[in-house]
Amino acid sequence: MIFFDVISHGLWGGALFGWRKNYWWAFGFGVMPDILTFGPYAIYRLLSGDLAYGRPAIGDYPPWLFTMYDITHSLIIAGIIVFILFKLVPPIGYASLAWILHILMDIPSHSHDYFPTPFLYPISDFTVDGFYSIYMWGVNWFLLIIVYTFFFLQKRSQKSKAK
Repeated sequence: MIFFDVISHGLWGGALFGWRKNYWWAFGFGVMPDILTFGPYAIYRLLSGDLAYGRPAIGDYPPWLFTMYDITHSLIIAGIIVFILFKLVPPIGYASLAWILHILMDIPSHSHDYFPTPFLYPISDFTVDGFYSIYMWGVNWFLLIIVYTFFFLQKRSQKSKAK
């Protein structure tokens, strides 16, 4: 499920901030916070043969992972970097808004039990005790199917008009 959650962040980022141009940049910024946080740990577990089914217990994660999570899931840090990107390379800056979207999606959907989102880090460690259920996961993917179907049909319509 974690893998599909990461992918859905990329798909939402691509849909909202990259569907006209720079899709893969927006997709990348959408998945980046989780890839930078959990990717190295997943590679370590894979190489050490320690891959078990399901998500690990919160106590099984190394301390550095929580620091990385705080950094990559901070609206303050993301906002500063997005602002700089907008100034230096506006199209990439626009695509990087997918990072902000990722954080905004995580705030209400992560509980205090498992990776609450420290969106005000490093100023505050305040988090929201969000709510997650399997039904939200299903609704998320249903909405993504609708959005991408709309984009596909719109693109196909534009191609047929161009002929």
